[in-house]
Amino acid sequence: MKKYLGANLSFVVLFAFVSFSNLQCSKEKDQFCGITRSSFTTVTDKEGIIGYYQKYNHWAVYSNVDSVNNIDSRMIGLVCDVPSLLKIDGLRIKFSGTYQNFNPGEKITPQTGGDQLYFLQIIKLEKR
Repeated sequence: MKKYLGANLSFVVLFAFVSFSNLQCSKEKDQFCGITRSSFTTVTDKEGIIGYYQKYNHWAVYSNVDSVNNIDSRMIGLVCDVPSLLKIDGLRIKFSGTYQNFNPGEKITPQTGGDQLYFLQIIKLEKR
């Protein structure tokens, strides 16, 4: 009887731990994706590349900065709504959406110089 009670208690504790862990991940993602931010610019049918942005554990869309004499800057839009079939590092895409500025309290900074980091609200995303 004691063995049976101990096994059940262990199962309940394990179940509670796993449930709490999953709840925390969902909560963090919802907080990141649900924040109100100001618009920076809107793009239509822009070419880019899907990649995983390690620093903030989010998928991102990488594209060139559209300005004269730019050779090394790129725009990086962290995204929350990439379809599973398109989550492939290096996948070339065409997208439309709105780049949004991060709020100062978020303390989001690029990994390397020359990168312009934004949140990207995707309107359209397709494989190129």
